[in-house]
Amino acid sequence: MPDVLTLVLAQLSPRLRHTKANLETMGRIVAEQPDADLVVFPELFLSGYTLSDIDELAVQMDSPELERVTDMARESSTAVIFGAPERISGGIANSAFCVDEQGTIAAVYRKVQLYGEKRARPSSRATTCSSWSSAG
Repeated sequence: MPDVLTLVLAQLSPRLRHTKANLETMGRIVAEQPDADLVVFPELFLSGYTLSDIDELAVQMDSPELERVTDMARESSTAVIFGAPERISGGIANSAFCVDEQGTIAAVYRKVQLYGEKRARPSSRATTCSSWSSAG
């Protein structure tokens, strides 16, 4: 385990409903921080913070958007945490994905206390606490 953890908190304003542009921003930030062990992006960063027509923006575990983030993490050897609407059984979850430095989705936190539309509810599989370890 390293003596020092280099953490980047990327408190940015994503483009609403522009997943591709937000993925490009994530890739640029991760690439610009080669010494970072972990880069953290805000809640719902991938879609931009909007609940309007959220179904159109929701990702699934096998989506190309998540694959792009796992590739980015693996190629840079940097863990990445980011928020995105996630399609789950029973609706859409406001999720935070933790991708480890090897490009594996190590954990998914599905927000339990939600605001906004009632259909955006956590599933019975909602995670309230999770831990993971980094090889870095």
